[in-house]
Amino acid sequence: MTSVFDQYEQASTRTKNNNLNPAEMSSLGFINMALEQDIPIFTKSKKDFKPSDKITHAAIANKHLVLALANGTLFRMNLQNQQQSEIPLTKYTMSCKLTNLFLDPTGNHLLISLSPRSQDGGPELLYLSKKSEKLRTTTKFRGNEFTEVAWNNMNESESTTGPILLGTTKGLIFETEIVLEGDKFFTSSFSSSLEQYWRQLPNYLPLYGNKEADGLVIYITLFSRTFGSIFIIIIHKYTLGGFTL
Repeated sequence: MTSVFDQYEQASTRTKNNNLNPAEMSSLGFINMALEQDIPIFTKSKKDFKPSDKITHAAIANKHLVLALANGTLFRMNLQNQQQSEIPLTKYTMSCKLTNLFLDPTGNHLLISLSPRSQDGGPELLYLSKKSEKLRTTTKFRGNEFTEVAWNNMNESESTTGPILLGTTKGLIFETEIVLEGDKFFTSSFSSSLEQYWRQLPNYLPLYGNKEADGLVIYITLFSRTFGSIFIIIIHKYTLGGFTL
């Protein structure tokens, strides 16, 4: 089966090799509306990477690639300098199944959602910083399986996510900020929790049969970095709603 990239390249080649003059193109019913040369939507380049097993999940942002492999390995690659690293997930995947990878737009912060393989266990949410190879378990959200993360569009820090939203399979929405050790302002220095703070937001999804949050988007104004000026969009199949906090 021809890949999307191959189809795109074939179409681009046919377009570039089409040397018809304007009169011939007009006779064919073709009207050229382009005012300037089209810029490619994406480009394809080959990377020196052969996965050790089947790829189950993938996430990419800001030229940082993260892959989850079937053998319980998390693979990371910087697409600029080809720097690679592998982190074992088997400690968690023995009792849980990886369900989602959430990578923020800067590529600095990764959240990994896990669901239990049996009723004896519970879902987990792991955090991994681009600067570290150590997986950290969040402590405030145990018992919740997350399906969506709305990242802070104004955050550029490597040490904190800024305020973010998390949606669960039960339709619950949480607000939190994950901060690396040494950068916390309000929590106790003896606390091992990643969350600077956390709270559950009011919403009406659970009233409609505990529908899971399929999409979360937040918008923060230039004048405020707080959630006082955030608009939230919740998308579930054909349902679209929103509210302002």
